[in-house]
This record gives sequence, structure tokens and C-alpha cells, in this order.
Amino acid sequence: NIPDKVAIKTCKCRSPSDFAYIREEVKLHKDIRHKNFVGYLGSFFYDNHVWVILNYCDGGSLYDVLKERPKDKSVYPVIPEGVIAYVGYEVLQGLQYLHEHNRIHRDIKSDNILLDSRGNVKIADLGECTALNSLETSMRMAGSRFWMAPEVILRHPYGTKADVYSFGALIMEMIEGDPPYWTHRSLKALFYTALYGPPPIRKGARGKVSDLLVDLVKKSMDPNPSTRPTSEELLQHPFFGKRTTRSKFCQFCDQWYNG
Repeated sequence: NIPDKVAIKTCKCRSPSDFAYIREEVKLHKDIRHKNFVGYLGSFFYDNHVWVILNYCDGGSLYDVLKERPKDKSVYPVIPEGVIAYVGYEVLQGLQYLHEHNRIHRDIKSDNILLDSRGNVKIADLGECTALNSLETSMRMAGSRFWMAPEVILRHPYGTKADVYSFGALIMEMIEGDPPYWTHRSLKALFYTALYGPPPIRKGARGKVSDLLVDLVKKSMDPNPSTRPTSEELLQHPFFGKRTTRSKFCQFCDQWYNG
């Protein structure tokens, strides 16, 4: 059954290669059935466009939530730790599912994390998602610059742990309101990430967040992918014991928007 409200993604096909690219994304939507991914409802081709019908998330994106941050810029973390733990745990469950099926999302960021009024957290946009079946695809630079892992920027062979680094950048975004190196131009941000790894949590925030949260960021954003934990391992991190309940998360979202 098609619900009353749906989300529709339209993709223009300018060439056969465009159509092949979009067809692969549609196939991924069909294959992925997990509570932490936006549900696929159908697709069709019309007027040189592929129309993809997806479940509608009435809470908007995590980016929308962060845009409504307190006017007092000295408030850290930007959203409470219990909420960070709740959202992070839900995202990690989705990533673990994806990684178990030998796929990498490659574009984890606040814009691609959707929320609904029932407290669900959904990963969206599979446009950069790829299978771990060739060295070529696992060396291509893909994703969004401020959330990108060093090995992706350097075009070294990479795997699912690249998503774990992006997840760490997402956590940092929930702490500070912006992703790492946000104040720098895009090329400089890429250069700094590749050369130095992630920046430390800014001074104004460091004394206001728990050691467990700092440790979660440190582990997930380890510049060395060989020592960076997997999504499955990271789910066991003690910080997630602080996550709020679903009902309290819904209350937070309602109060955050309506103030």
C-alpha cells in the first residue's frame, strides 16, 4: 500500500550512462530493507526522468535540526548527549547492516540523516553507495568533503571503515553544529584532513562534553583505518548507554522546533 504522503526523487537522464547510474541506485533501494534506511516504494521512467518513490520522513533532516541551534553559540554540545547517542546508535545500526552486505554508503552527513515524528532515524541518498567488489570503485574519491575519510581523499584503497570516519564527523557535527574544518575552503579542508586527520574538538566545547563522547569521536575518526573500529565494534561503545528513549527523542524534536 502507498501511504498518503510520499517523497519523490527525480533524476534526469541525459545519457545512457546516467540511466545506468540511476538504475543502480534504484536497485540498491530495492535490495535494502532495514529500519534505518528510507523505505523504497517504487519507481518509473517518464519524460527522460527516473522518478523514485520513497517513504516520507516528516521530521526533516538532521541538518534541519542543527540549523535551529541555540542562538547562544557558546552552548555545547549543540544537542544533548542523550540525543546524540540515540541518533548515533540508530545510524550505526544502519551502517552495520550495509557493511554486512559488503556495501559502503560513502556520503554519511547530516543532510542524509532523516527523522520522523515517530522517533525513527533513517539513512537516505544511496547515490554514492557502492559494492565492495572491485578495487576500482574502492579507490574512487566519493562523498562530501567535510565528512570524507583521509584514505578516500588520498585515493588509497578503502572499505567500510571510511563510513565509520564519516560517522565520527557526523557526531562532531552534532557536538559543534558544524562538521570538521567547516570554516575552511573546500580544498583546504581536504588537504588538512589528508595531512593532519581530524581537528580536535574545539576548546569551547571540550570541557562541556563527557569523556565517553570524546572517546567515541577519537575512535571513529582514527586517521588510520587499520586501527579504526568497524561499525559493529563501535556499536559496543559505552557512550551509547547514555541514549535517550524514543519518546523523549520525539519530545526533544518537538520542543526544539517549536521552542
